[in-house]
Formats: sequence, C-alpha cells, structure tokens
Amino acid sequence: MDEGIRFRLINALIQTLQKFRRIQDLKIIVALRSDVLERTIQENQDLGFQSEKYKDYISEIRWADTELKQLLQKRINYLFRKQYTKADVQFEDVFPFEVKRKKSIDYILSRTLMRPRDAISFVNECLKEADGLTEISANTIYFAEATYAFDRRKALIEEWQSAFPSLGKMLKVLENNPETIRFGDFDNRENMEALAFEIADVGQQAFDPMHSLAEKAALSSANERVNRYTMMAQKAVEILYRVGVVGVKLSSESPFKYSHLASPSLPSSRLTEDVKIKVHPMLFRALNIDVRDQGGKRKRARTQV
Repeated sequence: MDEGIRFRLINALIQTLQKFRRIQDLKIIVALRSDVLERTIQENQDLGFQSEKYKDYISEIRWADTELKQLLQKRINYLFRKQYTKADVQFEDVFPFEVKRKKSIDYILSRTLMRPRDAISFVNECLKEADGLTEISANTIYFAEATYAFDRRKALIEEWQSAFPSLGKMLKVLENNPETIRFGDFDNRENMEALAFEIADVGQQAFDPMHSLAEKAALSSANERVNRYTMMAQKAVEILYRVGVVGVKLSSESPFKYSHLASPSLPSSRLTEDVKIKVHPMLFRALNIDVRDQGGKRKRARTQV
C-alpha cells in the first residue's frame, strides 16, 4: 500500500470518530503514536485537516515520576527476587544511592523523556555494564549512559523518520555546543548554510517540512539569505522541541519547557534571537555537549563506546 494512502485512511478514521460520539453508551478509543499523528496531519493538510479541531478529542498519555519509579522498582524486585533471593529487593539495594548529588533513580529518569521504554533501556544498560562486577556504582551508571545516549539518539531518528526525515541532520547542528545556547547562536550563517545544503542535496523525502525551506535558502540571493536561514532555524528548533531533543525558555521570566512535560507544540514565530535553547540531558553524551559541573567548570559529556 502506498504510504500516503495509509495516512489518509488514518485521517478518515479520526474524522469518522466524531459521528460515533453521537451514540450514547458507546466510547471508541484509538491509540496512535505521536509520530503517526504528526505525519497524518502533514499528509492531509491539503484536505483541510486542522489539528486544533481535534484537541478536545485527544488525550496524551503521560507517565508521572512516581509511576515510572514504581515500574522500575517492580522490575528490579522481580528480576533479583526470582534469581537471587526470596525477599523483596528495593531499587536502592541494587543501585547506588546517589549519582552526581542526585538519587540514582532521579538521575536515570532525568535522562529520559518520562517514558517506560527510555527508563527501562537505561536500567538495562546499567545492568549490562555491571555484568561481572560486585556492584553497580555511580561510575557504572555514568559509563552505561554513553551507550544509552547513542541508542536514544538513533531511536529518536528512527521513531520520527516518517514525519521529520531530516532530524538526524538537525541534531548535528547541536553537537559540540554548551548545553544552553541562544537561538541567535543556533541561527548563524555557518550552521544554517551547512544544514540547508545537506538537506537540499538529498532531495525531497515524503513530507519533510524542512526540505522546501532548505532548498529556498540554498538557492536564494544574498539579500534574501539571512531571512531564509532564520525561517529554517525557527522550523528546525520547532521540530527539535517537538521530538524532545531540546527545551526552550521563551523569556527571562519563564522556565525551560519541554514537549514531554508541557505543550507538545511550539510556534516557530516565538523564536527570537534571545530565546534560550537547552539540550535534553538524555542526549548530552551522544551530542558531545559541553556541561558545566558543580564547581562552574565546563567539561565534555561524551564517553567513547
């Protein structure tokens, strides 16, 4: 089946649900991944699909901090109780109490998008790293984080491939930077010129929202180029925010917001020069992010694996 037809069928399903709402004592629930919904919107824009019309019908599944901790606790208890003991095993019995002045379980969750798959993946990497050792130490978690971070980077690119084919190229713009930068630093000629030509040279991929912007920027005159690059940078940060790669601080009075904790969308028009962008800690090691330590010194977050 043609890929476009698949997403048009999903659109038809969503629109049909409105009619079933008229039937009392009947509730139909359709579960869709975020990337599938995003691509459905892209594919059906020419048919007048407007996502805001469906906001009242959509409920995002979000896991609370306490729920994820209970999940990890149960998995650790099941694994170690089954293999090594008949007594209950607590998370703290296996993992160190603290990592970089944080409780180990909080440190692990801070490197996730608050999803079970991320938390379980990190814990599994820690257990693999500790294979043959007498304990899981803070260093064990730190070394496991490198493999985990690169896996998460790859997983995000694959997860959002249908909606944002150029995500991998946009991630490269964030490499080797401090954890927090201004939008004006992201939107510089060197970054956007390289990104524009890299995306434009590949050719149009499905409904890649970056391709037409990159193509116009690459082919624009010198007078138009600055504005074209800014439009491209705004769209890139909008996408990076949407998939959870960065958080955004829109003003000095507001905190950093991430899509998995706040609104899933960010209007690109709000991205002005002084807006701050912060890479999610989950990808520090995979993007070689320059992190400031407790003493105020900077250090690279990457470990070769």
